Amino acid sequence: MQNCGSCHTCCKLLDVESTCSKRLEWCQHCDHTKDDACKIYSDRPDECRQYLCMWVQMDNVHINIRPDNCKMLFDRVSDDVICATQDTDYPITNEALEQINNFLQQGFSVGILIGDEKQVALHKGHTVSYVGGVIEQYARRLINGDS
Repeated sequence: MQNCGSCHTCCKLLDVESTCSKRLEWCQHCDHTKDDACKIYSDRPDECRQYLCMWVQMDNVHINIRPDNCKMLFDRVSDDVICATQDTDYPITNEALEQINNFLQQGFSVGILIGDEKQVALHKGHTVSYVGGVIEQYARRLINGDS
């Protein structure tokens, strides 16, 4: 397992109802210019405590794939689908595209959220409607805080 280090990308790319944080806006409790960005870290809500992006969960992953470096947050949303949420303040990086290709080679399909736009990179055997449905449920949860 990796350590978040100075990455605070989830504080911008996720919707956290309990902190009134909106997706694609920095959390009001995050000073992303500092390494210890969260001003309420010791009292942060369970949503924040429990969230682990894929970079944190994976072993031996290059630092370039950490969300603050590749500007994309990866989440495994089902057994065979990864959601990639792009920071809309930046273009998609080559590192992010390479990681998407790695996921495809491993048998995953990847749904890419860029603002309100959704794109799908399919693995053999998956359909757009299947992957789109999985990503739509995940996006609805991100955008509206739905369960």
